[in-house]
Amino acid sequence: MDNSNWRTDIFSLPGDLGRLIYYGGAYSQEHFSAENAFNLSTDFVDAISDKRYADINCWTLGGEWSDWFFNIVWDYSVFLFDKGKSIVTLICMTDTD
Repeated sequence: MDNSNWRTDIFSLPGDLGRLIYYGGAYSQEHFSAENAFNLSTDFVDAISDKRYADINCWTLGGEWSDWFFNIVWDYSVFLFDKGKSIVTLICMTDTD
């Protein structure tokens, strides 16, 4: 199964991250409302992109690719490349039982 997704922009990244924040892990209860989760993720994406959504490539990967991960369904990575500033950002998430 291919859990990766390549995009030439980051328009959908706030929704992807907002979903992860809202659901929060395997055993979590709702800590954020849907609106707060989406606003938090949108503010984060705005901050790391300077609102230049079309200037950043985004590759997301669900699953373990390093020993750092716990090999569970919540393993998730985001690789961003800012084409204008030549900056790479890597975001890795996992959870444990």
